[in-house]
Amino acid sequence: TTRTMNWANTNEPVQVRWSSRTTPNWYTQADKEVCWEYQIAIAEACDSNLWICVHHTADDEYVRSLAKLFKKEWDGTRRLFLEHSNEVWNWAFPQARYAYDRSPATRNPTEYHMKRTAEIARIFREEGVEVTSVLGAQSVAARDFRWIVDQVSLPADIDAVAIAPYFAYQITDRSSVEAVLDQCATSIKDVGEQIKAWKSVCDEMGLELTAYEGGQHLAATPAEQNDASIVNLYVANRHPRMYDLYTEYLGMWDQLTDRAVLCLFNSCYPAGRFGSWGLIEFEGQEPSKAPKYRAVLDHLGIEQ
Repeated sequence: TTRTMNWANTNEPVQVRWSSRTTPNWYTQADKEVCWEYQIAIAEACDSNLWICVHHTADDEYVRSLAKLFKKEWDGTRRLFLEHSNEVWNWAFPQARYAYDRSPATRNPTEYHMKRTAEIARIFREEGVEVTSVLGAQSVAARDFRWIVDQVSLPADIDAVAIAPYFAYQITDRSSVEAVLDQCATSIKDVGEQIKAWKSVCDEMGLELTAYEGGQHLAATPAEQNDASIVNLYVANRHPRMYDLYTEYLGMWDQLTDRAVLCLFNSCYPAGRFGSWGLIEFEGQEPSKAPKYRAVLDHLGIEQ
């Protein structure tokens, strides 16, 4: 499954309009979003499912036009995951305030997030496009979600909940790389409890549990990003032991969710002060020098 959240410019504080969207013949695909046609093309080229994110300011006209484009261009042989925005619960992004201001009953952004997720799914289905409608949620907030659904009914048009079960979000002992990796191992077990809580909620509500992002979360805070000692410590991502950690993590996810979809964040990203997110750090990197990537290939049974 390929999730194209960044390609869709999902987290940017902009107003999107269908009339001004990027098209395949636009002079660049780098000044705003990458055109939807290319998002479809990459999934087809990779023979993967496609997971798209619709910007929080997209109106019904935009959504319907997008649905019509998918009806025309998408071959329908793979799954299409349809998500409203990204991390609407996360106040680091403008969509949190946008959704909060439209959630009068609970004063929680998830209220509007549920409503708009269902509306977007209904429009796609009205245009004859089969989708899996995904509601993004916070990995630690299964109990909060239960409360929200008690206040505002969950729309029937939502098929799945997606969480981001990152491990190693908080590192307190920074005395050595080994200490960091030890905390990663402990964190995986803690994340397992989050997954179990969400699986229970989803099973109770008849929803599929998925993960829109996941993997390690070794990243300096904004205040630490210029501290070379911390940044260099977190390049523990290159340590051979990370192979074992990812193997354990992926096996746990599969066991607890019956091999549900998990989108690891992300495919390619250079290590540095903003994190070491990539399974590989540059295109063409040898798997032997990319322990996270090698663990994923082995987990999937893909010959290296």
